[in-house]
Amino acid sequence: MKFENAAKGIKKIFSAEILALIAMLATTVAAVALVLATGAADLNDLGLAAVAGILLAVFGIAAVVLFIISAILNIVGIVNASKDDEGFKTALIFTILGIVFAVLSAVFQNGNTTVYSICSTLQKISELCVTLYIIQGIINLAQKLHNNDMVRRGTNLFKVILAVYLIYLLVDILTIVLQATSIIAGTIAIALTVGGAVLSIIQYILYLILLAKAKKMLAE
Repeated sequence: MKFENAAKGIKKIFSAEILALIAMLATTVAAVALVLATGAADLNDLGLAAVAGILLAVFGIAAVVLFIISAILNIVGIVNASKDDEGFKTALIFTILGIVFAVLSAVFQNGNTTVYSICSTLQKISELCVTLYIIQGIINLAQKLHNNDMVRRGTNLFKVILAVYLIYLLVDILTIVLQATSIIAGTIAIALTVGGAVLSIIQYILYLILLAKAKKMLAE
């Protein structure tokens, strides 16, 4: 049994995630450059400020371009894969919703803070659903191909991503309700944030591994 559309789609999704990872690294460099530029300006160090400014511009622009290419590749990949499994069709719906909420967030960012917060939250939920339904699509294909190892990997990753999301949600609730006024609340929030960050990195690596294995599975 061959799923040629899904094979092409997952290959593009995998490439999109690699580009997104590189874009995140470029964003990190740009953020460091911004800090250096600010510090250099305070110290009146024109040489360092110029170098930091160039790094900020180069890596900032590179990050934006890579994120755009990644988003386009991801959408094209999901569209291709959706021809072979319903899970990817649902992922496509949430992709479109995510774009709509992202646009609304940008519109209300400097205006209605309540609407902005709601749209921003809905955008994050949509992005989560996209990832989960892509994984579900891979699980569905693996079941059809009787690849139990891929079914197990996909199911485990599904649970890990949900766990990470719940941790972030708990951190948000603690921050809003307690406002980190007590030492205990602040300590718990910091611990959960660090734990969530570590789990997020592990989750991302596992997701890339799953996509790579899915690509290999569909190529056989």
